[in-house]
Amino acid sequence: MPSKKHKTKSPILQVFLLSVLSIFLLFILVAGFSIHQQAQPDYLDLPPIKVEEGIPYFELEHIEYFFKGLKFYKLHSNLFDLQPAKVKLVIFDSNQVFYATFTSNFFKVGEEATFDDPDLVIYLKGKTLVNIIQDVDNLGLVHKLIEQGDIRLNYNSNKFTLFMKGFHATHLKP
Repeated sequence: MPSKKHKTKSPILQVFLLSVLSIFLLFILVAGFSIHQQAQPDYLDLPPIKVEEGIPYFELEHIEYFFKGLKFYKLHSNLFDLQPAKVKLVIFDSNQVFYATFTSNFFKVGEEATFDDPDLVIYLKGKTLVNIIQDVDNLGLVHKLIEQGDIRLNYNSNKFTLFMKGFHATHLKP
């Protein structure tokens, strides 16, 4: 019996098509998880910042406002392991520490340690945080404070994980 010839595509073409399809699917997944509502912070709704002996003390609402202003609402869980984005905020002079976890369109800020391994640790003084809260839309101010060392950033996760959790969409890009 005569054998039927099957038309097969070259292996190089198959690998190329599979790569293009994989990149396209990854783009759709990342874009799908990165669609967030614009959560514009409202400065007028914040409680006043308490100051004792010249040291400002912050409420959870202040920290939420800080994160919203820096577009941290764009963070989300990693697509591969579903781990939320985790940020620790350390305010030196008031000895306050805040922990925030971010998933798609939702984030939670608290003073209790809910995780041990944050993706990002932000170190700053209370006066620096007050300046940012008063002018949270000023991206130039934030970058200036980082360059001057008034804001120190410690990224603990690798660049791929940070990308998959959306850190490049925030004002504190790695």
